[in-house]
Amino acid sequence: MAVLVPCFLVATGWAIPVSSPQGPVHAVGEAGQNLLEITATVGRVVNPPDWDGETWVPVLILSIFAAGLMVHLLKTMRGVGGLLQLLRNAQPNSDFRSNWPVLVTAAKVTPFAVGGRRPSIVLPDLMVRDLPIERVTMVIRHEEAHLRHRDPDIAFVLSLVVALFWFNPFVRDLVARWRNSCELRADGTALRGATASTRKSYAVTLLDAMRIPAGSNSGSLSTSFTTRSIRNDKMRIRAIPQGFHFAGRGPRNLIAHSVVWSLVVMGSAGALATTSASAESLESYIPSGWVTSPFGVKRQNRRDHTGVDVAAELRTPIAAPADAVVMQATDLFRGELKWGKAVVLQFDDGVVGWFTHLDGYWVKPGDRVAKGAFFGAVGNTG
Repeated sequence: MAVLVPCFLVATGWAIPVSSPQGPVHAVGEAGQNLLEITATVGRVVNPPDWDGETWVPVLILSIFAAGLMVHLLKTMRGVGGLLQLLRNAQPNSDFRSNWPVLVTAAKVTPFAVGGRRPSIVLPDLMVRDLPIERVTMVIRHEEAHLRHRDPDIAFVLSLVVALFWFNPFVRDLVARWRNSCELRADGTALRGATASTRKSYAVTLLDAMRIPAGSNSGSLSTSFTTRSIRNDKMRIRAIPQGFHFAGRGPRNLIAHSVVWSLVVMGSAGALATTSASAESLESYIPSGWVTSPFGVKRQNRRDHTGVDVAAELRTPIAAPADAVVMQATDLFRGELKWGKAVVLQFDDGVVGWFTHLDGYWVKPGDRVAKGAFFGAVGNTG
């Protein structure tokens, strides 16, 4: 999740271009050299971006994401409303001993625990009325285990996470696995030290609870006695007679998890830092300039753009992004007029940058240009 959010922001941020007077700027490999062609173009009037294919696609994606998020949040809030209504109509029951209040409801729901400021255990009156008190007590022990581990509160937070990442099936699968693990842990707690006959009785109780039809959405926000998954409940029923054995996490396991998650956080922070650095570098060498066509986009001729187009006011000075040596300063770059006036810089790391379509320049081949020094001006020649 730490990686998904910055990746989504980076992807959509790079995908939304500003209106393009010409084309993009690209990184080119030629004759064994790493060449960076930077086309400085002119934007006399700043208008809203054209509603073309490059713009409406990311907007459409964001709209679909927002719509899905809204639908899932409304569904979650509807579940919260149904749960609150159920709790208002539930009646306290003092026949069972528990560290938390036990409520009985006429709604046809499976037993579940409620978190928040007033944690409690909710039982359907069908179960309280028809089952022996010993079997109901085991169900209460199951729900008490959920409350001790704050499972209902975590379940609500995870429902919001699922709403945020509604498009990601892996997140939903992880949350479903977490719910099933919570049920197994609560089963193990309720059956700790139980005899074979008690385990069989508990399995029968689980089957009885599965037969109770669900009459509300509260189970989606709380940890219910049943998982509402036939496959998972069958697995639980098979495990109940055999007992439960949970392996604790040792110090090495915890250290390994901490290292992995630290790397994940550092990686996501690095992605954001890279994006910020890219944005700042543009302003550092062309004041008030902005990218009008990024590297790699499809041109009208269906060719990938191999440069980066930067627009700015006419005659805006251009600074060297890093220390460099002037390789060329010419009005006939590569023997063709289409490039206009151009300056070619070779940076100390070996990268070569082409700055073309300039209005003018005041350097000559062989000059040394320091980082931040102005060497030419934005134009529309060529």
